[in-house]
Amino acid sequence: MYSDTYHDSGDNYVEICWYEPYDKGTPISSYTIYLENSDWDFIEDTDLCDGSDADVISDQCCTFSLDALHEDPYYWEGGDEMYWAVVATNAEGDSDWTYSDDYILIYSKEAGPTGITVDEYDEDSVTISWDATTSMGGADVEEFYLYVYNDSGSQTWEFEDSVIAAGSYTYTFEGLNAGDEYYFKVTSNTDYYESYDSNSVF
Repeated sequence: MYSDTYHDSGDNYVEICWYEPYDKGTPISSYTIYLENSDWDFIEDTDLCDGSDADVISDQCCTFSLDALHEDPYYWEGGDEMYWAVVATNAEGDSDWTYSDDYILIYSKEAGPTGITVDEYDEDSVTISWDATTSMGGADVEEFYLYVYNDSGSQTWEFEDSVIAAGSYTYTFEGLNAGDEYYFKVTSNTDYYESYDSNSVF
């Protein structure tokens, strides 16, 4: 069997897949998925993957949210490694348990960057910086997102720009309106999650 984690359009998923066992000429009628929890017990999954679904039987794959693995009954945290197992059922009965050859690395959403400060400013620009952040919830930080809030204008948080996380922990907001009051914040981003917001500064 094999497993993989991937992301799509900002949402976060786990995909687990397995090879169809020899069925002795009798079609597989369902699969039962067992996911390991943080106490290393295998729990029969009854919510995330319907092993009797025709597509699951045909594809030998299930897809579900990473978020679910942080909750009851699994309670995994970012950076943890989870194994899983599958049992096939047909008219002949149940197969032996087949355990995953590899683990699913659990990723998580965590707090945003800290230490955000205003370093320089003039009438139409502000330069901010924040503490170095290289990883979040088991994955490398790939980039930072910058947001701006004009309290004298739109009064909504607006995406400004992204900065590649390669030793760059500063950004200059330009083209600001003199006399307006602005707030600024930063988030960390991995291939799987955008962090919670940093504190804002103005």
